[in-house]
Amino acid sequence: MEINDYAKENQLTSIKLHLGCGGNNLKGWVNIDNYDYDPKDTSRSGSRYDIKMDIRELDVKDGTVDKIALIHTIEHFVRWETLKLLSHFYQKLKKLQKKFYSISKK
Repeated sequence: MEINDYAKENQLTSIKLHLGCGGNNLKGWVNIDNYDYDPKDTSRSGSRYDIKMDIRELDVKDGTVDKIALIHTIEHFVRWETLKLLSHFYQKLKKLQKKFYSISKK
């Protein structure tokens, strides 16, 4: 499902993307993950997404996203892929909202 359609169907006044959400579902955000829960995978606490999607290919119109959060997500990508991802995410943000949040493990 396209993210803009999901936001419209759910009457969201802003599009806030929580990418790589795993089992951490944030209220008021569109929680996106590409993987279902596997009890053998000890790196995940579950899988509670609104949309199943590869965050490397976000299906959302450029310039329509208000906020992007990545919590314990970005460190799973190699450097060259991270740079490509950040550029991709930047295009998705509204002109005056050019910021996103990334929280990683220490």
